[in-house]
Amino acid sequence: MKRGDEHQTFSVRPAKPVSKASAFMLAFMFLFGIGFAILVGQTLYENEVPIGLDFVFVVFIVGWLGMVLFMLNYNLRNLQRPEGAPFIEIDAAKVQSESAVEHDTADQHPKP
Repeated sequence: MKRGDEHQTFSVRPAKPVSKASAFMLAFMFLFGIGFAILVGQTLYENEVPIGLDFVFVVFIVGWLGMVLFMLNYNLRNLQRPEGAPFIEIDAAKVQSESAVEHDTADQHPKP
């Protein structure tokens, strides 16, 4: 391809209704995570489980709540922005017509 070729950027983002439903469900997942942490944490404390299991539980809960907050943040940002927040951006070269491709190929490989 030549240096002068133009590139297009495609953005993939969820629609507003999908972000609303996701934010609603993620809010419940966050509340579930807090409730789960309290109930199971209390049970682990009462039964005096080994320190290793206590550590694994804390890592799991922190990961769960962090993941939910990350996704909730993205969906709320997608709802607030008029054009939406891009989930992924793909940089693609513009497609050339077949005659231009044949012309470029002939220039690269001259016949003997």
